[in-house]
Amino acid sequence: MPKKRRPNFKHRNRFCFETPLPADLALERLQAMSTLEASYVKSTESYRVWSGHLRDSIHFEIRVMSSYLWTPAMLSRIISGHIREVDATRTLVEGDMRIPHLNLVIGISFVVIFAIATPLLYFSGHLPLEEFLFVVGLTIFGLIVFIRGKNDSHPAIYRLNACIQPQAGDQDLIALRQQQRRDQLTNELPAAPSTEAAQPAEDAQERG
Repeated sequence: MPKKRRPNFKHRNRFCFETPLPADLALERLQAMSTLEASYVKSTESYRVWSGHLRDSIHFEIRVMSSYLWTPAMLSRIISGHIREVDATRTLVEGDMRIPHLNLVIGISFVVIFAIATPLLYFSGHLPLEEFLFVVGLTIFGLIVFIRGKNDSHPAIYRLNACIQPQAGDQDLIALRQQQRRDQLTNELPAAPSTEAAQPAEDAQERG
């Protein structure tokens, strides 16, 4: 049998995190990301969170808004997923992150414009050789960085994971959930057969 072909890259922007928090509380922690703001070198990220109930789970969407220097915040990533309780002690937060289609279209359009305009400017004599080579090299480098980094883990995913982890004040709630889970498992155990009910049958066999 031919070996199954492995993918060339890992989807690091897919995630599945586990937390002992109830689903509603985990959602509250995700919604609190709307008040957070992450600052990097010459850039800032903020978050907008939407949610809704879907059958036995909670669907959520987080829009990552990025701004550079003095530019307005623009949509750069979309995190979508769902929250569901596996049992009384475990809640799963699963989903993925993607680049908006509009951003991809704009990026591809700029690449196409550069790919067409740069040779035309060079062969028409309006662009020196050094600048032509610089633009070509910069474009190739940008494409390589985009292709290789497209599926790298984004900082917003780590921030999401940190938000749903239990805090010091959650210990009592977690202990209560664990006790409820133990009580539920105890109630689900089959009852042991009564020895008193079996005694009349044994007496009848002896008399017979």
